[in-house]
Amino acid sequence: MAASRRKLTSAAVSRAAINEPTPRVAANFGILGLTKDGTSLVIDRSRKARYATYYEMYKQHPTVRAGIEKIAKVAVTNGYRFTPSVQDEDIAEARIAELRKFFRSSNGSQLLRSAYRDLLIYGEAFWLVIQDGTAAKKPLSARRLHPQYMDEEISGGFLTGWRFGPITDSEKETKYKAHQVLHFKFDDPDNDIRGLSLLSALELTVASDLFAMKFNERFFENSAHTGVIFNMKNSTVDEVARNRVWLEQNYVGTENSHKPLILEGDIDVSKSVSTRAEMQFIEGRKFNREEILSVLDVDPSKIGINENSNRSVSKEADNTFRQENISPLQLVVEEEINNALILSLFGWDDILFRQNDSSRRDQLDMMKLYAEAERMGVYSINQIKAELGLPPIDGGDVHFIQTAAGAIPVEWLDDVAARLIAPTGQPISGQGTENQPPAPGSPPEPQGSGAPAQGGSEDQGAEV
Repeated sequence: MAASRRKLTSAAVSRAAINEPTPRVAANFGILGLTKDGTSLVIDRSRKARYATYYEMYKQHPTVRAGIEKIAKVAVTNGYRFTPSVQDEDIAEARIAELRKFFRSSNGSQLLRSAYRDLLIYGEAFWLVIQDGTAAKKPLSARRLHPQYMDEEISGGFLTGWRFGPITDSEKETKYKAHQVLHFKFDDPDNDIRGLSLLSALELTVASDLFAMKFNERFFENSAHTGVIFNMKNSTVDEVARNRVWLEQNYVGTENSHKPLILEGDIDVSKSVSTRAEMQFIEGRKFNREEILSVLDVDPSKIGINENSNRSVSKEADNTFRQENISPLQLVVEEEINNALILSLFGWDDILFRQNDSSRRDQLDMMKLYAEAERMGVYSINQIKAELGLPPIDGGDVHFIQTAAGAIPVEWLDDVAARLIAPTGQPISGQGTENQPPAPGSPPEPQGSGAPAQGGSEDQGAEV
């Protein structure tokens, strides 16, 4: 019985794609290729060659890869929302629906994750905004443009467009106008147009650590021994040849670790290099790791390194990681989407794109903060709902404050205070104080089944 196969349609491929096809140009990791005289670490320092280097650093080094992936995943894992630019204003549901459709058509979460990954690797990220063919140029979706193949077009000192193509000029390159491309970047003090990669400060660190990893590999390939000198005194050519064959077969390789060394003739054995402990090999690798994580601004506990961590330290590191690393990074992306996409292309100034940067535990802490702010009269219910991206409710614009008399509107605060203070300026206390005349302009006394009748004595009043 033949197995059934689901036919992959072109529509399914289109929905799954978030990238524009890139030219097939081979990458060159020049940082790992020293010249014979040792005078040059990098052959080509053009932008495209540097970006190829940064990608190889990300692909080859485990700490770089782990740090970048951790940031990119945490930045998008809690989703996003649309909020009003002014708290007390409402957003048209049609606009929210249109933005949701735009991000759904663009595979929004995956596209955002690629933007953060590009920012951390290349220092900049690009989205191509696809528009319809009408005069309104309505945005339909967005696609990632690979930063390595982007070149700016400058006219009169202003950015006029972008070229997307291979290293050399050819007919394959595509030109886009400046407003068609969203450009996210880390600011470069020496360049107002392009971004500056964090990995530019780690080229030598990553290269030296990759060499150390290769050294570690060779160490175990050679029976977990450092370099050894065999001084074969007065040995014949045949004895030397036999000893060489025996060493290669019985001494080299991890499968021959800790075997006894038996050689012919009068032979001295001495080491040619320092041991791993003597050269502080492990300490050097730890120092490289710390440099990498410090540039990426990632706490070691975030990638599973818990050498000096406990519960309290881990919790503080988690809060610091979100506040000092994730939130500023999200601001880079949010600002470009709000200004270049929503304001310029959609033409809306009453709606903002926001990303949720909090975990469940952070959400609980934030809800406690909102509740306390609402009790103090700082936030109204509708203001809190606007912060959460929820629609307002009727009556939710009134600010309340907690007092001894319960929750009262803030505008009643002076009246209630006047009722609780005697004419002499002393607080009213003692029996029968509930029938004191109200202060001028105060809200009416609520009448219930236990309230005294008009003009009745104080002995007839209900106990409060």
